[in-house]
Amino acid sequence: MKASSTAIADTLLREKVIAVLRGIRPPRLERVVAALRQGGVRFIEITVEGDGATDALRAVRTSAGDDVVLGAGTVTTVPQAEAAVAAGATYLISPGFVDDVSDYANARDILYIPGVLTATEVGVALRKGHRILKLFPAGLVGVEYLRALQAPYPEAKFFAVGNIGTTDVAAFLAGGAAGVAMGSQLAGRGDEPETIAVRARAIVTAIREMARA
Repeated sequence: MKASSTAIADTLLREKVIAVLRGIRPPRLERVVAALRQGGVRFIEITVEGDGATDALRAVRTSAGDDVVLGAGTVTTVPQAEAAVAAGATYLISPGFVDDVSDYANARDILYIPGVLTATEVGVALRKGHRILKLFPAGLVGVEYLRALQAPYPEAKFFAVGNIGTTDVAAFLAGGAAGVAMGSQLAGRGDEPETIAVRARAIVTAIREMARA
């Protein structure tokens, strides 16, 4: 039975971290995902630009099954969204707000996380029913910018994305971010699986310690 968008969103808000895998393809992809799971990261986003993205989604769905919560990133068109969902993606993420992808996701009870940067974009996304928003590029605008957006939009759950390093995670969470999504700083194309597992474990441990504090 397919999990609802609300159930996936609630789980994401508890776990607080998404691993973004860009341009990593089988057979290396399965090893990277296994390393992330070893480190405690469950939410895996495979970006859909470039060749082989649909096959990559299918490969992870087949190899990892329900052990990961699989999503598609850099979704900018409805055909991309349709192909990703058919391949096993359970949530969709865009670099900006894409109106027809939003409508597609809402009509099918699929979690959609649009990218936002300005106050106008945040307002549009919230009015369309999206409570988890991708603040992008968060690492360039900083924690104070996040705080400034939160003041008029306290209901928004911002995930800090873009130019985020492992040392930035605690600062963004302390500054009010609901979570982070990390790409090459967590799982780069040339990184060894053992290194990825160590990074993932360190981030998950830090998040859990902050939750207990």
